[in-house]
Amino acid sequence: LKELEHIMDCCRYYGQVVVPIFYHVDPSDVRNDMGAYRKAMQETAKRRSSGEERMRIVLSKWATALTEVGNLSGWVFNDVR
Repeated sequence: LKELEHIMDCCRYYGQVVVPIFYHVDPSDVRNDMGAYRKAMQETAKRRSSGEERMRIVLSKWATALTEVGNLSGWVFNDVR
């Protein structure tokens, strides 16, 4: 998620083009922070952060990056054979 955060920073500040690939995931789940994403993000932030305030900051940055990438047009692969 830190890499995604950095990618979206480059998109915002330097105008770099980002084309997301959603593999076996619905872009709206990413965009709306739904389902397993919320729980996984909270658990990861808890393991990686040293305090409650730091955890909230990290979660906010990750949620922003996921929302931004979920709003981009990209490729969706659900059942590729």
